Amino acid sequence: MAFCASCGKELDAGGKFCIHCGTPVGSTAAGGDGSGTGAVDPYKTVVKGAPAYGVVNLEQLPEGHVIDDRYEVRAKLGQGGFGAVYRVHDRKMECDKALKVLPEAVASDIEAMESIRKEAVTMAKLNHPNIVRIFEFQDRGAVTYIDMEFVDGKSLTEVKMDAPDKTLPEAEVAKVAEGIARGLSYAHEKGVIHKDIKPQNILITTDGTPKVTDFGISETVKSSMSRIANSSSSGTLLYMAPEQVRGRDVGRESDIYSFGALLYELLSGHPPFHKGAIEHQILNEAVPPLKGGSTSMNALVLRCLEKEYSARYRSFEEVLAALEGKTVSPASASKLPRDAGSQEPKGKKTLGLVAAALIVMVLAVGGIALMGDGGDPSDPVAEKKSSQGAVDMATLSFPEQQDVKIAACREEISSLSTAVSDMKARMDSGQPLEGDSTKAMLGLIKEKRAKAEAMTALIEEKEVWARKRLEEDIATYKGLVATEEGRSLQAAAWNELIGKYPERAEGIVAYDTDALLDGCRLFVETEPQGAEVKITNIRPAFFSGIRLTPGTYDISATHEGYIPEASSVMITEGGGEMRVSLRLEPYASLTVTTRPEGARVILKGIKETYSPGVRLKAGAYKVLVTAENHMPVERKVTLKAGESENLSIDLVAMPRLYVSTTPKDATIRIKGTNASYSPGMRLAPGRYTVVASAETYRVASRSVTLDGKGDTRLDLILEKNTDDCLFPMNGITLGVSTVRDLRAAGVQCKSIDDDTGKPYLYYTVDGIDFWYDKDSGMVDYLPFSKGDMLHESLVAMGFDHDKSYNDWLKVLKDNGFEVTVAKKPTTDSYKGRKWLRAELKGTKTTPCGISIKIKLDFSWGKGRYVTDQKTLNGIYIWGKKV
Repeated sequence: MAFCASCGKELDAGGKFCIHCGTPVGSTAAGGDGSGTGAVDPYKTVVKGAPAYGVVNLEQLPEGHVIDDRYEVRAKLGQGGFGAVYRVHDRKMECDKALKVLPEAVASDIEAMESIRKEAVTMAKLNHPNIVRIFEFQDRGAVTYIDMEFVDGKSLTEVKMDAPDKTLPEAEVAKVAEGIARGLSYAHEKGVIHKDIKPQNILITTDGTPKVTDFGISETVKSSMSRIANSSSSGTLLYMAPEQVRGRDVGRESDIYSFGALLYELLSGHPPFHKGAIEHQILNEAVPPLKGGSTSMNALVLRCLEKEYSARYRSFEEVLAALEGKTVSPASASKLPRDAGSQEPKGKKTLGLVAAALIVMVLAVGGIALMGDGGDPSDPVAEKKSSQGAVDMATLSFPEQQDVKIAACREEISSLSTAVSDMKARMDSGQPLEGDSTKAMLGLIKEKRAKAEAMTALIEEKEVWARKRLEEDIATYKGLVATEEGRSLQAAAWNELIGKYPERAEGIVAYDTDALLDGCRLFVETEPQGAEVKITNIRPAFFSGIRLTPGTYDISATHEGYIPEASSVMITEGGGEMRVSLRLEPYASLTVTTRPEGARVILKGIKETYSPGVRLKAGAYKVLVTAENHMPVERKVTLKAGESENLSIDLVAMPRLYVSTTPKDATIRIKGTNASYSPGMRLAPGRYTVVASAETYRVASRSVTLDGKGDTRLDLILEKNTDDCLFPMNGITLGVSTVRDLRAAGVQCKSIDDDTGKPYLYYTVDGIDFWYDKDSGMVDYLPFSKGDMLHESLVAMGFDHDKSYNDWLKVLKDNGFEVTVAKKPTTDSYKGRKWLRAELKGTKTTPCGISIKIKLDFSWGKGRYVTDQKTLNGIYIWGKKV
């Protein structure tokens, strides 16, 4: 339901003027309440102007960001058109503070910055327990900010909203009111007027102390933003005093009125006027008494809310006295008369276009004669006809004159078209009249074309004139609302402006003069219908037929159960309309049931986490199901838009393996898995090699296939080993020798120095050199020369001293060694000479349970290739019982 801002009466739906008083009304602003008044949200402190262009987006400072090497951002407390407020830690003072970061547009406004500096200097001198302190104003550097006291608590709005019925007990309200009144009394004594008292600007600390914030600095910022938007600044409509609504200079009495409106809301749950034509009610209607409150509180609040400022309390000292129960006499000064100029201007009657009626034009001196016996009585041109039926062109406006001329051109074009058609018919039938000829027909066609060009020129002249007049009207509107006196008339001036251009005003966002001049209407149709449409790169909320200036707009559409759809639309020129269609695909859903229950379901390749009935886009997906001690299963599924898919997956338990050996204490290994064997261990179905070994027994192995159909049992019997394990040498078996064994066999022990001068134990048996490692207790073999027994044994196995790197690699693998290290050639040096070095390592377990490790060391002169040369530097063999 919409109400007239002038008389307060209900408006007709879709009406351009109030039928009661004639005041023009605006179209519903985007994001408004649909009232059709074009009013801004009365609960917000706003800059009246074009919401799409007059609000500066503030920088989103991340947590941890440091400003001026001093203030570390802890959290964002809030943001509005006048700046963002952050909770920061002051590293210098080692305490938390609040930092209000000003918009870049304000920071570049020299006049605003000077005003803010002066106000900050004044505010910094205010030191009162009921006022939020201001410590510093920083206007140099990348970020312009105000350093303020951080209040740990809630706003009064949050306190009210947390209350069960959105109201506070009278005793609590009185306590809060006393603190606010003391703070404002102190500020007024210092000459500071707040101008925007409302619950959002009162902070309640954790111990219940009220603190007033956002004094005059916000007002200066709003004024700066107003200049940027060519608009006027207002406080918050719901709490504005009548003189503030009218745009007069405000004083302490205005703060008292807003204070009374605040108390009224805390006690009743809503401000005095909160529905309908709020401006009209504030100016003209009596405040409804409070229900349920005490007589003294009711009297205090109503006196604060008197229409005439002289009838209110004249200071907050008087308010405090009233709160204490003292009698405060009315002011002795007589009430001041209302400002005679406060009446809002009425809209002028707008002249419409002339209907393209059948008009016969006769040129006459000073005018054009219209032949006929009357016309449409609503036609403004018809109203200006003389008694003889002629129109005095001098009495018509320029567009009306153009309409008359255009209508005459259309009539003449129609007559010429008929004449051409008739002449052609007569000539085709062979019955031409006198004067009919192809030359005459060509003359008629040229004349018709000339008339069409003349009409086009008339239409263009009218459009140019109309645009120029609109530009002048917009300039007048902007000039008016930019003045201090005209700010309060912004709503009326805007309504008057769009009332002159009703067609252009369709779909217009309140106060958007750019769209009024060059806007194009945008309509978005969705399938299914009823989807929520947003334009994500501008502030005004989308509504069907919104008028937008040329540019690129990002559109999104969402609907429950459907995949969001987005598109970019480019409006290249103003005027006309653009229609866009967005089709939303319905989600598909997937439910997976598993056996065993509780198995983990993973949707591979996408970010979405599975839950029963998960909504997904139509398409193909891979579903992986896993469970402990079960074989994982992967399944492909194709989902169709708008359909639900139910998938059932049974997991197969991993089979168990039991191995028994003779002898019983044999060591069991499962090749192909890193897991250590344990009786009944679970393995994935497949083929495995089971190896059993024991001291003095030959190694036994057997392949087994696990098919997942049940448990598998395997018996391995190891044979006793009667052969030497490896290379007999004078009764010594490599891998089981000890120093004692070596000495008993007659091995001579020597202590020699190598090139580094370090001693090591060196033994010789039949010309074969050994090196004993004291730490590991192992013996290794170093064949520095050919011809010894062990060398010949190695040669018999294919370990030819003259083989190449690649040959040795093959021999190791052919003899059952697992190559564990294949070191690529690296640069090394020996006695100042550079060499290329490489090595191969392999491991093998002999039938008698001896683990043999072999290392082959190669070296070449610089520039040679390791795979082509046969320079074997040495063979090293280690033996150790498993």
